[in-house]
Amino acid sequence: MSAGEEAAASPSAGAARRACRFLVGR
Repeated sequence: MSAGEEAAASPSAGAARRACRFLVGR
């Protein structure tokens, strides 16, 4: 499942995923 599909399925989950990526990216 791609990030886009996950975001489309659950906006909240997509936002959480982006937050995790941002924190990990630091």
